[in-house]
Amino acid sequence: MYNKRFAIKDAFPTIIACIIGVALVVLNIIRICRIPITIDETGVRPDDTYLGLMRNKIGSANNHILHSLFRKFFIDTFGNTLFFLRVDSLIAQVFFLVFSYLICRLLFKNVWWLIGCFIILNTASPLISDFWGLSRGYALALAFMTISIYHLLRYMTSPKTLFISLSFATAILSVYSNFGYINYFLVLCAVVIIQDLLFWENRPRTRIFKELVVIIIASCVLGLMIVAPLKAVYGGGELRFMGNNGFMKDTLRTVVSAGLGMFGRDESLTTYNISRAAIIITYLSGFFWTYTYVNKLRREKLIDMDTRYGITFFLLLVGHVVSLIAQHLLFGINYLTDRAALFFIILFMLQLVFLLYYLRPKYNILSIASFAIVFLLLGYNFLSWVNINTTILWYFDSADVVILKKINNETKDKPGKVKMAVSWMSEPALKYDIENYFPDHFYPPQSISHTPGKDTTYDYYYITIDDVPKLPDGYHRDTDCIGGAFILLRKNEPSPAAK
Repeated sequence: MYNKRFAIKDAFPTIIACIIGVALVVLNIIRICRIPITIDETGVRPDDTYLGLMRNKIGSANNHILHSLFRKFFIDTFGNTLFFLRVDSLIAQVFFLVFSYLICRLLFKNVWWLIGCFIILNTASPLISDFWGLSRGYALALAFMTISIYHLLRYMTSPKTLFISLSFATAILSVYSNFGYINYFLVLCAVVIIQDLLFWENRPRTRIFKELVVIIIASCVLGLMIVAPLKAVYGGGELRFMGNNGFMKDTLRTVVSAGLGMFGRDESLTTYNISRAAIIITYLSGFFWTYTYVNKLRREKLIDMDTRYGITFFLLLVGHVVSLIAQHLLFGINYLTDRAALFFIILFMLQLVFLLYYLRPKYNILSIASFAIVFLLLGYNFLSWVNINTTILWYFDSADVVILKKINNETKDKPGKVKMAVSWMSEPALKYDIENYFPDHFYPPQSISHTPGKDTTYDYYYITIDDVPKLPDGYHRDTDCIGGAFILLRKNEPSPAAK
């Protein structure tokens, strides 16, 4: 009876995590199938080759290489549909769910902290949730980084060559999924070396030598894989689209802003306050872990594993800040913004939740209350965002298919194809939608380069409100879209007399 009860208790968090994970995956599949293609997902070219994608001679920062290779395979094998454009991101979500749970299971002995942290990591940011269902490399990069962190933690408890090798191998794959994660690879190298300096007791020279060999081999492999394509991206000027106003404004505030479901992205004061709070918490964490380390080293001569975990999470978080600032100061590389810096969210949550858990024996009520507040705020933020119709950063593409269906229904009995002029923001996505859903009813959309209405050969203009200084002659305002941000103008029908 005891063994049976123990088995049920042990399986409880796994069962709950599976239920939550399945629900999140189902929600993601619905979004994958319903949300129209977005402007940054339209970079597929039929003549792309695997080798060409790996070399990236066109220098496109949107060529997230590993994702592009997976996408080509799925499209070539199963067809150019939204699901197979995005399916590798869905697979990445599944891996993230599995390994975020394994990390929590490794860290927390208390079942409620285990389940709570697992939920937090998977609902911490609506922006992350967006990318589990989009044809971009950010999902793969985040998943591989999480797998790498798990194996780093396993290596800390059981220093086997397999664990450290897997940690660096998956770090390489995260960089190959998105170049911004080279910061994680560099920080991982630094953290492994710093651990040898901080936790030096009982560290044989053979272990340190093994780690250095793994770091050197991994760095060489990564260099061979990314130096040429990264140079092409840099040479093409693609990195100029990142920020150059400082870490606080470009990285931290854009990450916070793009992931706020409950307050809205335009609430700059809220974004500023949350960003300041994150900085203050990080500073206080640094003071706490420094004091704890010195105190334990002085009194006990040994650093227990929980303390090592906490210090490691802090180093992983702060290491990325140092990496971004150093690269900007030394090499003029601009700061990562919003989607390219999503790893900060996961790293910050890991270090915050584990810090609260670590404080529980001495400050039980405070730690539990703080954890509950974080859990409830993030949960409310996530639930306030949940939808199956649009994305955060590419909201303007959400009405594309709706508009095309409307025009198709209204003109299906008329001879010839419909001619549309559109905003440059809408052209790539509308072109994909027309080619795949309405190839016989529309001409390829043309990006507007003149005053609306000047060219009266267009049957419709689908443009932003800013493109319409006044209603052009010969057209009327047919439909407002995206809360009035976009307008569909329709050409007036000729009068009976004119006919």
